[in-house]
Amino acid sequence: MTKNGARKFLKVPDNFRILLQQGGATMQYTAIVKNLAGRKPGRIGNLLLTGMWSNQNLNEMKKHCNVNVVANNISDNDCTRMVAHDQWNINPDASFFYFCSNETVNGFEFDFDTFPFHLIPDD
Repeated sequence: MTKNGARKFLKVPDNFRILLQQGGATMQYTAIVKNLAGRKPGRIGNLLLTGMWSNQNLNEMKKHCNVNVVANNISDNDCTRMVAHDQWNINPDASFFYFCSNETVNGFEFDFDTFPFHLIPDD
């Protein structure tokens, strides 16, 4: 019943299967990386290490792409404040940019009004 309702609501054709899976946010580490890594030939992902969740993502990213650590908030500041933006190492040839906006374990959270989105290459 749930699958049929989803199929109808989302207009999913009959030749596609609907899967209901458990996994939560950690499952998305793999799903996002696998879907975005091949957007550019180098298979590079920019990763801003901000705490425990992004560190877990680093381990998963290494399985599926080359990882460029933009800044390491864990080793440089013990997750208390972000590495200065002018010290970020952003690879313009990367397929994607990953950061965890709310590292709940350490209490580190970005303010979207001041996040330097202008530093992330357009694509």
